[in-house]
This record gives sequence, structure tokens and C-alpha cells, in this order.
Amino acid sequence: MEKLGINAYQLLAQGVNFLILMFILKKFLLKPLLALLEKRKASIVDLAQTEEDLAKRIKDAQAKDQQVLKQAKIKADEIIKQAQNKARKETAEILAAARQESKKVLDQADIDAKSESEKAKTRLQVMVIKEAAALANRALSEVLSKEDQQKITEVQIAKLVKGK
Repeated sequence: MEKLGINAYQLLAQGVNFLILMFILKKFLLKPLLALLEKRKASIVDLAQTEEDLAKRIKDAQAKDQQVLKQAKIKADEIIKQAQNKARKETAEILAAARQESKKVLDQADIDAKSESEKAKTRLQVMVIKEAAALANRALSEVLSKEDQQKITEVQIAKLVKGK
């Protein structure tokens, strides 16, 4: 081997040095490095699991939000229907009250008209009686004395008043 330029002691020393270097690298570098890689792998797996859990939670939350929105819409529709029904009832009540009030006003107007008619009728009767008395006085003044005229007039007026 020496002919080839290889020194056996040197080759053996290099082999031993290589083995020592391998042992040192394995003990102080490879084991901590592998432990660090395992730790990192575990944290990545945990992060992936956490991400899946969060994605599932988000999906569940979105589904729940959709359900809550549907329920809210249903409840809002119910409230709107109730409000519409209440408005219809109130409208009907207001119309009924207005009809009653207009009936009362019309009835009162009829009563007032009848009352005014009666008053006018009474005034007309009084005017007719006065005119009749005046005409009778004129006619009687030519035929009867004043005392007789007075007595006849009073009797006639009493009869007319009683005849009401």
C-alpha cells in the first residue's frame, strides 16, 4: 500500500477520527436535531388539528347563524302578521265608532229639525190666531159692541189654545 502512497497508520487514524466524529455528531447534533424535528412535527400536527377544529367550529357557527336568521325571519313575519291583524281590528273598530257617531249626529239633526219645525209651526199658529183675531175684531167691530167683541174674542182664543 505504500507503493500507492497510502499510509496504513494514517488511514487507520483517519478511520478512528471519522468514527469519533460520527459518534460526537450523532450524540450532540443528530439526537437534538431529531428531537427538535419531532417536536416541530408534533406542533405542526397540533396546529393542523387545531385548524380542523376551528374550521369545524366556524362551519357550525355559520350553520347556527343561518338557523338563527331563519328563526328571526319567521318571528319577524309573525310580528308583522300580528301587527297587520291588529291594524285591521283597530280600523274596523274606528269605522264602527265613526258610523255610530255619524248615526248619532244624524239622529240629533233629525231631532233638531223636528224641534225647529214644531217651533215654526207653533209660531205660525200664533200668527194665524192673531191675524184671525184681528180680522174677527174688525168684522165684529162693525156688528157688535166692544164688550161683546172682547168676550167672543177671548172665548175663541181659549178654544183655539185648547185645540192645540
